[in-house]
Amino acid sequence: LLRRGAAGGVSLEALAEEVASARRMSADESSWGSLETAVAAQRQRDSADPPAACDLVLGWLMEVVGDYTRGARSAKIAAVKDVCRCSVREACHQLGGRGWDVEAAV
Repeated sequence: LLRRGAAGGVSLEALAEEVASARRMSADESSWGSLETAVAAQRQRDSADPPAACDLVLGWLMEVVGDYTRGARSAKIAAVKDVCRCSVREACHQLGGRGWDVEAAV
């Protein structure tokens, strides 16, 4: 994505492809859903607006960071980390791979 951006901007079509690819590889597939939805909606409105692609990614990153640090995911991470006595990274990996179900992650 960064290489595409450095080469002259990222189209919404390219962003949609990259998001779908990243989602398939992610341990936390559900976190990509809101970005996929936003990109699809923006593509219907205007398919040739590279600044819109940047705005979508920035907004999504802020949403995900907030969820992981202060939101529902934060509480679930703390619970798994405390019960399993594992790192934040391991708790995130376990939760993401199990659809954010705390009991399944433990």
